[in-house]
Amino acid sequence: MKKIVLITFLLLSSLTQAQNFSEGDSAINFGLGLGGYYATGAGYSTTIPPLEIQYEKFIKDNISVGGFLGYQSASYKYTYWDETYKWTYSYTFIGGFGNYHFYDQDKLEAYAGVRLGYLIFNETASSSVSGLDYSASDGSGLVFGAHAGGRYFFNEKFAVNAEVGYGISLVKVGITYKL
Repeated sequence: MKKIVLITFLLLSSLTQAQNFSEGDSAINFGLGLGGYYATGAGYSTTIPPLEIQYEKFIKDNISVGGFLGYQSASYKYTYWDETYKWTYSYTFIGGFGNYHFYDQDKLEAYAGVRLGYLIFNETASSSVSGLDYSASDGSGLVFGAHAGGRYFFNEKFAVNAEVGYGISLVKVGITYKL
């Protein structure tokens, strides 16, 4: 019974709290990816971790749309006898997203969304002996993703955020600045 009373009290008190965002508001999000989908596994090393910047505009109190730009690079090195081969990969993501904010009370906010974008893939390869040297861009194309995330506001303008899902990385953490 005490749990029911406590839960009811928390739910009712959360209804009286101010929202962090409302229609017309906008924000900029900066994120660092943890765990990438591209160029991972044995032998790969990350040269630049997944980074992303987003602009977000609230078209309704609980719906936002925006654009994103992300980048990641990695390399793979292989040595066979006295020759070393090296491949370098870079991934640039650009596109748009939409979020549904299902919880926005006091200092905490939670949302889920989808994204559609374009991935620009570049690869370069070189060899220490045989003179292998080329550059290619053969893996570019459309990408689709879904995510869930949340923000915790320290004040009216700044928040920390985290997302999980299929985007530039499996997990992304960062900061939000409300404009």
